[in-house]
Amino acid sequence: TGSQIIMSYESKFHGLVKKEFRISGFFSSAEKTGFLTPQGHALLYYEHLPVKTDDSFFTGNLAAALAREWILLRRSPTTRDIQVKFAELGKSRWKGQALDVRTMYETGEQMLQLEQAMNSLTFIAVLVILAISLIGVMNTLGMTIRERSQEIGTLRSIGMQQTDVRRLFTSEFMLIAVLASISGVLLSLLLMAGLSSIPIKSESMMTMFLKNNHLYFMITPGSIISACLSLVIVTGIFAFFPARKASRMNPAEVLRKME
Repeated sequence: TGSQIIMSYESKFHGLVKKEFRISGFFSSAEKTGFLTPQGHALLYYEHLPVKTDDSFFTGNLAAALAREWILLRRSPTTRDIQVKFAELGKSRWKGQALDVRTMYETGEQMLQLEQAMNSLTFIAVLVILAISLIGVMNTLGMTIRERSQEIGTLRSIGMQQTDVRRLFTSEFMLIAVLASISGVLLSLLLMAGLSSIPIKSESMMTMFLKNNHLYFMITPGSIISACLSLVIVTGIFAFFPARKASRMNPAEVLRKME
């Protein structure tokens, strides 16, 4: 007794591990037994496992005691791969612990696909509504110009050029678009505030889209500004053609018809 023993090995996670032990006694038993403290068990199996864990490491009389009690499953990038992996694990004879490492995106692939589908449907619906609205805007602009043909003829007769008439109507329509955008943003904020105040109690997977059992709308100043600018620009483009038609009116013919 009293002798010192130095043990070193390459661990799985911490590189080279070096331990010093001093012999304080000997234990002799007729039976093939071994002692391992709970702390030593945790260090051996979950932290300081050797790098090479081949079959030769688990041979001998204590092979059953030293055998691994867990396996690390392969990474699965998709939900389908996860289902196949656990089906294979269920068919295997492994009785120990199985460790699986995956991210939220790998686990929630189906939810992400559902979210992408909902975003696509929403985008298509917005495009359809926008197209219908723009057609209505063009018809409204055309009717407005026909009703104001006398005003256009008067302005042209006193010297206003075609470019000035076109700019006048385009600017007017874009100003209306700005006011409509501001009104729409305010109404949208009020609507979202009202919807987010309604509690939703559900145990389905759709609760992933809720925050504290309430709808959550992520609004950024950039998204509001970009939406308003897009609306104003599109309105200006569609207003250009009726305004150009108005600027090309012959003032003499317009005033003669009004007589």
